[in-house]
Formats: sequence, C-alpha cells, structure tokens
Amino acid sequence: MLRVVLEDLDYLTKEWNQDIDDASLRRASPVLRSLLVEGALLAAAKQMGNEVKVLAPAIHQVLTDEQLGTRKYW
Repeated sequence: MLRVVLEDLDYLTKEWNQDIDDASLRRASPVLRSLLVEGALLAAAKQMGNEVKVLAPAIHQVLTDEQLGTRKYW
C-alpha cells in the first residue's frame, strides 16, 4: 500500500497541472478518490506514524461568481 500511495503522490506532483477544470479533474479524480475518499493517504501516514493535513482553496476563491452561479458542483 505504501508503494501505491507514493506512486500516486508522485503522479500528482509530476503530471497534474492542478488546474480546476473538468478535464484535469476527470483525469486526476481516480487518484484523488483513492488517496482522500477511500483513505489510502491517511492509512499510509498512520502506518508510518505521521499525521496528514490536506489543504485546498475555498471554491469561491478559485471560481468567479458567474461560474458558481451557472455550474453545479455538488
């Protein structure tokens, strides 16, 4: 499991340009889901005796008011 988490983090660091657009999120979502939703990152951190904090900007800081009003994100 640790190898997979490290490979996923390496992928995100090298390949994901971190733009918040549909195409970028669609390609990165399986990796993000595994790490964050399914808990692989937390499990790996606990196994190594570490704590994990994930930081992300608030959606209103990334998207304009117009985008927030016309798109359904949840």
